[in-house]
Amino acid sequence: MFRDKADAAVIGILIVSVVVLAGTVVHLFFARSISNLTIEILAAIIAVVMVVASVAVTIHFQARAETMQEYRVELFRQKIARYEKMLEDIAKADDDDEIDDDEIEMIRNHGRTIALYANEELIKELAAFICRLDEERKLYMDKRDGSNKGTFRAVVQAMRSDLDVVEGNDVTEAIGSLVKKDSPTTKSEVNHA
Repeated sequence: MFRDKADAAVIGILIVSVVVLAGTVVHLFFARSISNLTIEILAAIIAVVMVVASVAVTIHFQARAETMQEYRVELFRQKIARYEKMLEDIAKADDDDEIDDDEIEMIRNHGRTIALYANEELIKELAAFICRLDEERKLYMDKRDGSNKGTFRAVVQAMRSDLDVVEGNDVTEAIGSLVKKDSPTTKSEVNHA
């Protein structure tokens, strides 16, 4: 936020200085009789100042855009790595079809870390998932009241939405087949998703 105000101030100062300079030069043109050579030199000076100012502003905003792009790329890489690590640890925790307190705490710690940069939807899904995991002690959970809220499926779908790299199809039901072999999801549902 501060940086945007500083940018606006710099642009404002540049615009005001160019306007003042141009106004002064125009005043000089009409206040005295000046030779054509002097008018041409003053016009060239004004043109140089305007070109330098516009190039400086362009370079500034281009550098800022490149910095933001690098930030987004690194954030995306970090999200992928964190989400992948969390999914691996969830799979390891479920290897014996029972999730104990230590495994829940490990998943909770992943959730805390992910909450630093995930979108609101994913944070809510992770919180609901960890609460349900703490209550039921198993990864594959039946839908409560016909809702996917707090299920592994909903967490993975929220991760997909947060990454924003996949087209909009909701594959929550198909994700269920990734959880457990005897998942109620059929092959035809997976193919249509």
